[in-house]
Amino acid sequence: MNNTQQHTTTVRKALSIAAEAFAARSLVMRHDWYRFPWTLGPEIEPCLIGPAYLGNVVVGVTEAGMYTFESQPGVWEDVHPHYPDFLVDAVIEARAGKPFPLPRRGNR
Repeated sequence: MNNTQQHTTTVRKALSIAAEAFAARSLVMRHDWYRFPWTLGPEIEPCLIGPAYLGNVVVGVTEAGMYTFESQPGVWEDVHPHYPDFLVDAVIEARAGKPFPLPRRGNR
């Protein structure tokens, strides 16, 4: 198994643990793929995408092994992987009831 496959397997295991922590709070997260700001070129990585009432939050795992999510547009917060419950609390506090603004249209 090469490093890329090993990293993807590790990320999927960490995301499964995080999904279980969200499910314990009755929050359904779906497994998907996402292009994070730190990924190079056309690469995409496994992620969790949350429900609409959490602003469709994207949860990923950095190369350092930390959980990460976008708390505000362009601001990514990291949470230690040994505490998935802290991740759930951080996502709920940062995202619940705070919809992101709609994208602005350019001057026409």
